[in-house]
Amino acid sequence: MDAKSLQMLELPRVLEQLAAFTLFSASRELALALVPDTNSAAVAQLLAETSEARRLLQTHPELTVGGARDVRQTAQAAARSAALQPAELLEVKATLGAARELKRGLARLSARYPLLSGSAQALPECPGIVEAITAALNDRGEVLDGAAPRLRSLRSDLRSAHDRLLTKLQSIVSSARNAPYLQEPIITQRGDRYVIPLKANFKGRIRGLVHDQSTSGATLFIEPLAVVELANQWRTLQSAEAAEVRRILLELSALVGAQATAICALVQLLAELDLALAKARHADALQASPAQLQAWAAAGPPAGSGLQLRGARHPLLPAHSAVAIDAVPQAGTRIIVISGPNTGGKTVALKTIALLALMNQCGLHIPALPGSALPIFSGVYADIGDEQSLQAKPLHIFRAPHQHHSHPSAGGCARHWWCWMSWAPALIQAKARRWRAQSFRTCWKAEPPPSSPATRTS
Repeated sequence: MDAKSLQMLELPRVLEQLAAFTLFSASRELALALVPDTNSAAVAQLLAETSEARRLLQTHPELTVGGARDVRQTAQAAARSAALQPAELLEVKATLGAARELKRGLARLSARYPLLSGSAQALPECPGIVEAITAALNDRGEVLDGAAPRLRSLRSDLRSAHDRLLTKLQSIVSSARNAPYLQEPIITQRGDRYVIPLKANFKGRIRGLVHDQSTSGATLFIEPLAVVELANQWRTLQSAEAAEVRRILLELSALVGAQATAICALVQLLAELDLALAKARHADALQASPAQLQAWAAAGPPAGSGLQLRGARHPLLPAHSAVAIDAVPQAGTRIIVISGPNTGGKTVALKTIALLALMNQCGLHIPALPGSALPIFSGVYADIGDEQSLQAKPLHIFRAPHQHHSHPSAGGCARHWWCWMSWAPALIQAKARRWRAQSFRTCWKAEPPPSSPATRTS
């Protein structure tokens, strides 16, 4: 497919619409990177998946990838022996949990949804990770006491040491003998040490280490010598607890890293499943229908010209204001030339048909009536004056010379579709006669607006 034509026909804007229906970043990337497939069997498979997904969402809307995250970089970091943070481990757990639930749910419905179920059954199991993270971390990412016996013991000792330290400090600030020396009978902290506020003019009356002073200099924040050893014991236990927590996180990280390849494959498969569900949501939002695929005859276009669009609407225009068109050329039609007044709808008609063909080959349902049909094109090309967008107004300025493509054989395949708009109808007709004489299977497709004064079909 020609990249510039895809831009000109505004396929990327449709893909942005689609991406808005995805549930996590990996599937969003897939949506934005979609390109039309030229293999008829592959397109048929994609359309069937979209149809299955629409039926699934109608009957089982709870079966989604909700909670999944793109944890591929996280898993790869763990494989390089990095220590993952609790929040990262919780994202891994949520992603594996979402995959597990979706796999189980679709397994029960495999008879009704064989394509989606088949994809879900390929999701790797990644055993042990969810259970290990659940046993070690709570939902806020805090390491649980029960994550390891040593951690439970350390935290018990830590609480006891902290209680002894605060009890001693409280006895100092509550002492009637010390009351005249203190600004307030309170315990506060400076850095990681507990201190009490001593009046500066009574320095030395309570022996201790000065950690800070007030802005005015009237207050010294001291750690009484009587609690230094207790504070050191508490800090030592804190360091031991932090080391044990880090050991537990490294252990969990190693478990993730050991299955990094499987986790990356799982995220990719989840993204593909979410993309199928996003296509279903997109189709529902557009009130779209699956196009029937028309096969090419050996020596010419599909029977009946292949193009059978009824009630087709441009997907980027509001449904309430878009005028539906019918494009049903007679059998054997290879070229359609339309002409008419400015703002008569020629651009919208051409771009609608071309864009629906591209959507169809991306596996998207199209905003047209049921029973509409499209062939599979090996190439779709557009040469539209001033490269007009439907966002631009007016839509009738065709003044730029057409130099984008000089010949429909540019793609090297006969089954091409050209949408070529020009301000010179005579030039179009001359090109059409020349190309027809060379027996190219070229389809120029557009639905002329009701007011168009001239339509020429060859």
